[in-house]
Amino acid sequence: MEEKDTAVQSKKSVLDILLTVVCVGMVLYHLVYTQVLLLGPLQHQNMHLLLALLVLVLNAFRKTSKWESKTKRNIAWVGLAIMLIGVLVSTGYIFYNFHALELRIGMNTQTDIIIGIIIVLCVMELCRESVGMVLPILGIIFILYTMFGHLLPGMLWHFKIPLSSAVSKYSIGFSGVFGQSLGISADYIFLFMVFGSFLAISGGTKFFVELGKIIGKRSASGPGMTAVVSCALVGMVTGSGMANVSICGPFAVPMMRNVGYTDRQTSGILTTAATGALLVPPMMGVVAFVMSNYIGVPYLRICLISIAPCLLYYFCIAAYVVIAARKNQISKMEAQTTSVKELFATSYLFFIPLAEIIVLLVMGYSLRMISFLICVTTFVLSFLRKDTRRPLKDWVNACVDGAMAGAGIACACAMIGVVLACFDITGLALKFPSMVETLANGRLIIALLLVALITIILGCGIPPFASYMIVAMMCAPVLTKLGCTTMQAHYFIFLFTVFGQMTPPVAVTAVAAAPLCGVSYLRAGIEAVKCGWLAWVMPFFIIWCPMLILESNQYLYGAISLIGCVILVIAFQSAFLGYMKTNMSKLEILLNIIAGFLLVIFEFTSGVISYVFFAAGLALFIFVWLGQKRKTAAVPT
Repeated sequence: MEEKDTAVQSKKSVLDILLTVVCVGMVLYHLVYTQVLLLGPLQHQNMHLLLALLVLVLNAFRKTSKWESKTKRNIAWVGLAIMLIGVLVSTGYIFYNFHALELRIGMNTQTDIIIGIIIVLCVMELCRESVGMVLPILGIIFILYTMFGHLLPGMLWHFKIPLSSAVSKYSIGFSGVFGQSLGISADYIFLFMVFGSFLAISGGTKFFVELGKIIGKRSASGPGMTAVVSCALVGMVTGSGMANVSICGPFAVPMMRNVGYTDRQTSGILTTAATGALLVPPMMGVVAFVMSNYIGVPYLRICLISIAPCLLYYFCIAAYVVIAARKNQISKMEAQTTSVKELFATSYLFFIPLAEIIVLLVMGYSLRMISFLICVTTFVLSFLRKDTRRPLKDWVNACVDGAMAGAGIACACAMIGVVLACFDITGLALKFPSMVETLANGRLIIALLLVALITIILGCGIPPFASYMIVAMMCAPVLTKLGCTTMQAHYFIFLFTVFGQMTPPVAVTAVAAAPLCGVSYLRAGIEAVKCGWLAWVMPFFIIWCPMLILESNQYLYGAISLIGCVILVIAFQSAFLGYMKTNMSKLEILLNIIAGFLLVIFEFTSGVISYVFFAAGLALFIFVWLGQKRKTAAVPT
């Protein structure tokens, strides 16, 4: 028995070493490639795919080595060994026959077709392993539609497509798998993932966490505000709701519980604050990179237009936190364990890379070059102080973490490429917008609701950037045809891909936050809806108030709209919690809800009538606020 355990442990250590070597090699290759074009663009994508799939296969080997059942473990290893051979043979075939394959695109040999099928199958299975079932199932549905859509009636019918043509479009013809999405991943998304790992190991994320604690200690809402601020700051570099939960949750949740927040309130605050990471510039959960490339808009502009929506979203959460703290009679945190002087002495680990990103974007540097420079800068900065220097082992682990995160994204991007290729070859990319337009009957609001529903459903099971790319291709043309600008249409979709991460019934971020808070993930998701309800309204605001994303020059109306948003947030949050300056009566709650709805109508209208709604909503809110003030004054101290 001991001999068997020793053999298993030996295999684990070998797998760990192999995985580490491949991950470090992948990071070094991408860093070098930004400076020296070792391969052509498509060959670079093939190398990126090869390394990513190797990382995922080796990681799958490592996970199955922990299984107790020897039979299951051996069966899994046989399957993974076949997968490994498939990955090496298919990508190696493309390297060896690259120029010949370029010349015979659309006229592929039988061997080419077999290799193309192997690539798609490997990508599909490893995508299932890394990001879940939904995206591969979606790919299978569209592949079946490509092969059998000629049997369907109506608008879904298309001409019969030969298998060779379909496979050429999926992979071996240098589209599909080797499409735009994998190119984005290979060029800069991967190194931005590595940057996030480098920043974490250097101590940069610790600065955000400690700064959040200091702000929480000086705020009446205490640890609740700590969670909000920490998640927003950490989100600037992680761009991941799940990462935010894992970094901020372990210290924020116990503090919130100890001072009096209920478990449900704690789960709602953590879920919404963590999800906002995908909205905070400059990382924005990779989706912003994809959108910039997709619509040809400078990445810096997307960062700039995200400032107002991001601030409004976090203001909504902060209002919930402050009102809940007052209702629960939560006071400031008393303990002061963080040295402000020491904290800001290490702040350069965060501020210099962040400033570097902004300055280089303004100077017009490519994202590929920026991703290289910030990785190098973060590595060098960590050696300036003795307490931030890390041993080589820590940096190797950072490479492994970054490479594994980047490999999962690469595989998902390859799978998205297959889905988008199906849209292209079947003509569905042209038909789907027409179907949505027909259902909407030419009315923008119905089209927006349909697009929002499609985006949320897709966002329940696939990564945000994947959801964005698929919905943008299907639905953005409809919105632009009905009067939206290109930026409005794509940003509307972007916002719903972000907030789909906390939308029940799936609510991915809530799944991560719920165990920390001791509630079911569904309760956490429902509380997140109450806490961050603006998330599902704000996308519509940017359509009728384009100044929120700098798509208009009506500065006065834009400023009043911002004020209206702030007031309606306070009105609704106080009504939902039944508290403003003191406990609210049912009549006051009703009046606040009416005031909020009047301000919402103001955001959706224009002209003189819109200002009438604004004035009515503001007057009603002030009336309730003055009544609350009189109640507070009447209470003896």
